Amino acid sequence: MDTPAGPRAGAGGGGVPRSTAAVSPGPGWATRVGDLVYPLTISHRGGPNIYPENSWEAKSGSVSAGFVPEFDLQLLADGRTLVSCHDTTVDRTMTGIASGPVSTKTVPEWKRARIRPAIPGGREGRPILWDEVLDTWGGVVVLVPELKDPAGADVFVAGVVRRGLQSSVLAQTFDQTIARRIAAAGIETMFLSHRYPAEPVEALLAAGIGFVGADLAHWTTADVAAGQAAGLRVLGFTVRTRAEAMGAVAQACDGVFSDDAWLTTDSIPVQSGDPFGDGVKPFGMGQPYRSPGVDVLDPPLRLAGRSLGFSAPTGVVTYARAPWAGTVEQPVRVAMRVHFGPSADQAEDAGFVLLRDAAGRRFVDGPAPGQDALVLVVGRDGRLRGWSCTDGSPPLPLGPTSPPAAPLVAPGAEGVVDFSVVLTGATARLHAQGGGTVGDVLLDGITSPGPAGLLLRWPGTRAPGFPGFISDVTVVPLA
Repeated sequence: MDTPAGPRAGAGGGGVPRSTAAVSPGPGWATRVGDLVYPLTISHRGGPNIYPENSWEAKSGSVSAGFVPEFDLQLLADGRTLVSCHDTTVDRTMTGIASGPVSTKTVPEWKRARIRPAIPGGREGRPILWDEVLDTWGGVVVLVPELKDPAGADVFVAGVVRRGLQSSVLAQTFDQTIARRIAAAGIETMFLSHRYPAEPVEALLAAGIGFVGADLAHWTTADVAAGQAAGLRVLGFTVRTRAEAMGAVAQACDGVFSDDAWLTTDSIPVQSGDPFGDGVKPFGMGQPYRSPGVDVLDPPLRLAGRSLGFSAPTGVVTYARAPWAGTVEQPVRVAMRVHFGPSADQAEDAGFVLLRDAAGRRFVDGPAPGQDALVLVVGRDGRLRGWSCTDGSPPLPLGPTSPPAAPLVAPGAEGVVDFSVVLTGATARLHAQGGGTVGDVLLDGITSPGPAGLLLRWPGTRAPGFPGFISDVTVVPLA
């Protein structure tokens, strides 16, 4: 979307702290559906490409990033407890609970269970009870739940009305009867439709339904325009890629549902907060990992998520410019978390480049006229090394290199390595830690490229499905 907005009511914003029990969204955050700013980005299932699907961590990360959280609601076996789960069974997304329908599970079973991680080897999430959501976020941020059956809709309406949250919830459903039941209770309602018009617009408006969800695969721009002209807000579902978000129908809508709002939105500062409460911030350590004008080199590289690095891993080294870091001048500390995918190639490495005039040129491996750069990397095998490039000359290795006694990531395994570099003019102190192994090396004889921009380096693991990624990037000037 050109100018997507999250649940903010203006230029203000805020973030969710570590505990979801005490949300402090800050001034300007929209607490009512009527205060939302359009175009709108709704984080579908909390962003399952980034976080465990429909988990507390997913919703917390979405809210702190400025996106409206969406919930799939179903009843547990007691017939009065609503939980958030998309599938009718727990089999695909949950662990620590017996397989079978959501409707057969008890509250204690649900609380003990966990949500499978979005990223192989990643962290599991905590499952959601809808009453907890209302008690924590009701009237604080706008909530967008989906109702699938009449019994669940009755429980839902009772809970929202009892708390007086009708204006802060935008309920959605494919069921016309449920939509009318919810709207009659004074709750903002969205009718989801695969084709236009599934029901006369006049009938929707007469029932108090002011929103429609448009299947982007079947609606046209003319359909969207007709609904808007009649007075409806039209929100498209579901986008999964940047290209889909930029499609003509999606652009015509008042907003979109996105499986990866961080990828499909780039015109607002995006932060992830600390949804797991462990100090790890998946996107740029709380700094915007994406901003207008970001130049991602070819092939594309992502900073976080399940579909990271390459959609079709090739093993080709690639570089992504990080303009949010600004001009990097020494002394400075650059740190990142490297998530290596499964690979038998222990020579793979990742790290960063400081490139003079990074905004106006690409980095080229090997000699290149006018290219002044410093490259510093950590390898799966534990090697910490660097090299400099100066105006067309062959890359000059910096010494010495001293790998640790054991690899940071075992051959064929996935692993996470914390990598940091302190640059102080003529020297660079490299530090890496992963898999119980720690490595340090001091490189000397460095020639600074001068004021430079930051590029992230990734090798493109050949393993199918999970090429790995870089997260938690920080650039801290030193006194």
